[in-house]
Amino acid sequence: METDNAENSTAINSVRKPSILLWVITAPQAILLLLNLNSYWVIKSEISAAGKSAALFVLIFQLLLFACGTLMYIDLKRRNRPVSWMPAAMLLALNIMYLWNFISNLTGILPFSIMPWVLDQGEVIYYQFIFVMPAIFYSAMILSSFKTKLGKRLDAGVSLLILLAIPLVWYVLFNIPFFKPGGLSAGMFLFIFVVVSTLSVIMLLLRILTAIYEWSVQREKLGMILLTFFAGIAAPLGGLWLNSFIPFPADFQAPAVYFLAIVNGLALIIPQCGNRTADRALWLVRCSTFPFTLYFFLIFLPFLPLALFAILAAGAGFLILAPTALFIIHCKRIGDGYTKLWEGARALPAVLAVAAVLFIPACFTISAVFDKISLSKAVDYIYSPDYVKQSRYEGSAAAAKNAILKLRNYKDGINVPLISSCYNKIVFNGMVLQDSKVENLYKIFEGKDIPKSPDGLNLLMSRSRHRGLSAQSRALRAATTSQVDMVSAEVSDVDCPGLVKKRVTINMKNTGGSNSEFNADIEVPPYVLVSGYWLKMDGELVPGSIFERKTAMWAYRMIRDSRRDPGLLIYKQDGRLNLSVYPFAEKEERVTVIEFMYPAGFSPDIRIGDRKVLLGDNGRADKSAAVSAAAGKGGLLLYLPGNAADKLPGVSREPYLYFVLDYSKNSGPQAPAYADRIKAICARFPDARRVWLTAANFEFCDIGQFDAKDHEGIKNAIMSCGLQRRGAFLKERAVKRSLLMYESDAMRDSPGSPRFMRYPVFIALTGKDAVCADEGSFSGFSAIVPEEKGYYVSVSGDAVDKVAFGAPPAKQVVVLKSSGELAVCGKGDAVVYFGASAGGDIEVFDGSSAKFRPSGITPVLLSGGKYPLAAQAWLYNIRLDRNPSVSSVLLREVVDLSRKSGVLVPATAYIVVENEAQKRRMELKEAQKLKSSLALSFDENPEEIEPLKASAPPLAVAALCVLVPVVLVRRLKRKSRFLTLPRP
Repeated sequence: METDNAENSTAINSVRKPSILLWVITAPQAILLLLNLNSYWVIKSEISAAGKSAALFVLIFQLLLFACGTLMYIDLKRRNRPVSWMPAAMLLALNIMYLWNFISNLTGILPFSIMPWVLDQGEVIYYQFIFVMPAIFYSAMILSSFKTKLGKRLDAGVSLLILLAIPLVWYVLFNIPFFKPGGLSAGMFLFIFVVVSTLSVIMLLLRILTAIYEWSVQREKLGMILLTFFAGIAAPLGGLWLNSFIPFPADFQAPAVYFLAIVNGLALIIPQCGNRTADRALWLVRCSTFPFTLYFFLIFLPFLPLALFAILAAGAGFLILAPTALFIIHCKRIGDGYTKLWEGARALPAVLAVAAVLFIPACFTISAVFDKISLSKAVDYIYSPDYVKQSRYEGSAAAAKNAILKLRNYKDGINVPLISSCYNKIVFNGMVLQDSKVENLYKIFEGKDIPKSPDGLNLLMSRSRHRGLSAQSRALRAATTSQVDMVSAEVSDVDCPGLVKKRVTINMKNTGGSNSEFNADIEVPPYVLVSGYWLKMDGELVPGSIFERKTAMWAYRMIRDSRRDPGLLIYKQDGRLNLSVYPFAEKEERVTVIEFMYPAGFSPDIRIGDRKVLLGDNGRADKSAAVSAAAGKGGLLLYLPGNAADKLPGVSREPYLYFVLDYSKNSGPQAPAYADRIKAICARFPDARRVWLTAANFEFCDIGQFDAKDHEGIKNAIMSCGLQRRGAFLKERAVKRSLLMYESDAMRDSPGSPRFMRYPVFIALTGKDAVCADEGSFSGFSAIVPEEKGYYVSVSGDAVDKVAFGAPPAKQVVVLKSSGELAVCGKGDAVVYFGASAGGDIEVFDGSSAKFRPSGITPVLLSGGKYPLAAQAWLYNIRLDRNPSVSSVLLREVVDLSRKSGVLVPATAYIVVENEAQKRRMELKEAQKLKSSLALSFDENPEEIEPLKASAPPLAVAALCVLVPVVLVRRLKRKSRFLTLPRP
């Protein structure tokens, strides 16, 4: 016999301790208060005056609940009194009134105009219930323990009869023909009936469970085995069976859940054997499995008021009460063991119990932290590298592959409340590593495509991850778009001393159906900056705001897929601008304005889609315009008007071949032929007298430089290369790395030296079975070697195909020097980039004398307006492109400088949104993004804005726990109308 009535009474009385009030009222209300204040901060600009009054009343009500719970604790603690029925009844009434008040003012506090991505209404409502229901449940548990003069069996029988009668009354009441709820009095009666009957069900259930537990205790081991079998195994497994048909509130169909349910049930079923050590060990096992019981109890607690509806809707709906029954039984088993097995000791069993309860959460947290370490190391090496310093992967490739597979299996597995978001918060700061990146990482480290998920083998696998309700995994699409044409583009001047500002007003017209999108690329010269953006909405030009690029693209998709009103202007990876405007009704015309800024002396033209737009007047270009310069911490930008650029002498440099050899997993058969292929390719480039060799997979090894005709030397060097053949071939990263090394070494060499007058021509040697995994942009690298803006790929023999990036290559280059710093640009280029701040006179390299001489250029520093901040943002953006490893510090500075200057850079975006609430949500998302890796995203959508193709508008998913109360509220306000769930 494990316990007796006296001990059971002690276990029940322990629940009445005043300290429980801190856990069920004070702490939850404090958390809920912070959550509600944050939600209000986001949407306060969209709330009406009446809504703000309602929100203030909610705040006062919350403070009252917080104060009541805290003061009750202080008073009862001071008087050394347990929680009695009076404070329990008061707390029960206050918390129910709070929920009623919140639901009745729902439409004012949370306007339907607020889109789910700004503030998820269902999530806000769920928070109210999940943090208020513990107090209601606790109060109901205290009240359910009232004493009667009936015997225990008769008391339990009467309670059971009443419990069974309530659903029957519901069924009869709502099916009799003459019962038609309507009007205020009928609605109020219905609300009171629903609340009272639901509370009665909860209290009767708790009372019956207590009686059954006492009855089972009196039947000794057999009674407890039967009770715990039904509560610990039969009911949970029955609930999981029902969940397989109705995945509410989430899909829990995974082997791990079934396994833990059985283990938890067995821990409760196994009787004590009388051996104190063994019984204490069993008690600790029960404590260690308690988090499983507690988790499902907390998940289903907000939905406990739906128990009656579930029972009426489906006979098996009573299983929604299974987590509550299991929680009560589990708590009593732990409480009984605490009082019986430790002979009055308190500190030691309490410490052991806490350690046991924290075992599963600690294992989960430690596992997530290890995943974070392994994945962060792999993600940073691939997507945020220091191209020059990181030539070898410092971690274990095998560990990286295992972590990637685990992540893939996790993403393919169940998505359950709290646990999934907690794991994602630990590993990825609440963001997402997209499926495409997960697959690419595995390909890089393993050298082949990631295998499909093994059905049923992984404990975290469920039938389909797409059944999850996570908003973050939803990839939304919009309705089929039709053609939107640009009707006109008008250029106007803006006064700006020292600079030229032009505003281009673009008129667009939808020539097709409704819900269409305008999307066009805009080509601009490199010296032309975007300094402003506006979109006309409701007859007024609304200015755009600058945000971090991924944040703005995510927000644009969220607004666009809700068929609302955004405009977006970003730089694409190829350096072109991209303009997107949505939506267009049928035959609708809309207007957007882009402001361009550039130094005086230029007369540029831009191209919007297929239309050329002249910003300046070529016939009136200032032929005497001075050279302009913008200096910053990241270097110097020199702007050369045509008259100055044409006067600078050009030089022709000697090319040398830079071979990147494929040392990936599948390159073995090709390796012996590399030397012969290099010899054949060299014959096609007779001007190249030297060759450089680098072996590459996802790591890199510089083999050395050789004479182009030294066939034996090249062959021996290749055969002796120690780079292990594994993984995928990252040829583009090898090119970027070599470009930066070339710039660092050769461009700082002395005039006349062999390296100074040479430039590399990159050729990647690979085979037809090669697995390549390249991602990224060359926009920050295209200016390093003006003569060769691209690289060649040779798959077999001496055949080569060019992969071009950037503008067409230059035949000659101009080499400039200032304060010992060199810069190279193509002959006639308008922008020169110095890698460091140069404050001295500018010299130019003269090929005829092979010496530097004065260039005659005296640059004028651009200081008007916010141009220096804009230049600094661009300089930092170039540095960020060339060294992504500094993104954790530099990206925030780039965004801040871009925002302060009002000038767009590739790391930022101009976006026009409808209201302040959307901006506030974007501010929170931007802060989250700036703390995260460059590789992470907010969802699985592509990282570039794709023109609209197909889908339907999303429906806002509201929490099921408030569906009926909301309907009742609307009935009180409008006799014949039901509440329609929010639909953007």
